[in-house]
Amino acid sequence: MKTILLQYGKEYIKVNVPDHTGILSGKEIKPPVEPVREIYRSLNEPIGSAPLRQLARGRKSAAIVVSDNTRPVPYKEPNGILEPIIETLKQSGVSDIKIIVACGTHRPMTKSELRDMLGNCAFREGIEIINHQATDESMLRLIGRTQRSGDVTVNRYYLDAKLKIATGLVEPHFMAGFSGGRKAICPGICGQSVTYSLHSASILNEEGTKSLALEGNSCHEEALRIAKMAGVDFIVNVTIDRHKRMTGVFCGDLEKAHLAAVEHLRSFASAELSKLYDRQATSGSITISVPKPLSRLRVQQSGKVR
Repeated sequence: MKTILLQYGKEYIKVNVPDHTGILSGKEIKPPVEPVREIYRSLNEPIGSAPLRQLARGRKSAAIVVSDNTRPVPYKEPNGILEPIIETLKQSGVSDIKIIVACGTHRPMTKSELRDMLGNCAFREGIEIINHQATDESMLRLIGRTQRSGDVTVNRYYLDAKLKIATGLVEPHFMAGFSGGRKAICPGICGQSVTYSLHSASILNEEGTKSLALEGNSCHEEALRIAKMAGVDFIVNVTIDRHKRMTGVFCGDLEKAHLAAVEHLRSFASAELSKLYDRQATSGSITISVPKPLSRLRVQQSGKVR
């Protein structure tokens, strides 16, 4: 027998396993030496878009969509992404900034939770923080219909903003392929019925609805369709390591910047099997992918075998 360590929350647990047990892990990647400098560089040299400061000129209002605290996005100063975004907007003349928390169907965050997640920069004059509530009809506006979701409603404060910014974390997602990008909008700030449709059995049962896949993934395609309907001027997406340190920041166009983050993530957040095993134990820090010769079965981050 040999002993291995599995990450469990903020700690590690010891597990005794047979000597012949295979141990798979993703590649180690170093975070930026100066995270804030890298954030500003990405804001000023975005992917497929004009710099944020240029987009912000002449626009008096902006909405910044942020994840809630179920996602470990590094927002808080001194090395978080939120302060550089706010500073860039203010220096460009944006006086009305709304931070919209993409709660989806989760409960609203408390003020103390928001301060702990976002930091002091979010509580400056001229900034309003709004918890999205998917069941509050007064907070929603109909923007159209899709074949899968029917009526599509989105947060009206976001829709009213002259500059629309979406932020988020890109990591493997069991049904959307990867998180981040379009998911800040759908389901992040949509009405409850849209969320139910996106998580419906009809979508979940499709072959393309799986981790690490975007092409042919109906969940991804519907979320992207709705995000485009709502409009996204600029995204700020990050990748992190197992210590929750930022390993990359990707700003710019909704699709192009997100795809760049996805390709970066693929380089270190997955491990490929050369054979199938009877059992799998995972800490959830990597996704196990099965190459085509073994594609009859698929092993995902959840530990399930299909």
